[in-house]
Amino acid sequence: MRGGALSPQKRSGLAGQPLILGEIVICPEVAARNAGQAGLPLADEMRRLLVHGFLHLLGYDHEAGAAGARLMRKKERELLNVLIG
Repeated sequence: MRGGALSPQKRSGLAGQPLILGEIVICPEVAARNAGQAGLPLADEMRRLLVHGFLHLLGYDHEAGAAGARLMRKKERELLNVLIG
């Protein structure tokens, strides 16, 4: 993770203004291909990609080394469990 869950740049802003972290873009074709390769329903893969993108917006980075990848996978599982119960 680079610079904590929310970098100072993302935390700072005008009082009373919405905090915009960024955007999450999911390609349906890629999600469908991933789901098919993993033998998962498309809805499950879409949720996973949404959570994955959200974690990136919070500063998590699976490409920052093994520890970062483990932490991001752990957070992904935790958030998915909250979403799907």
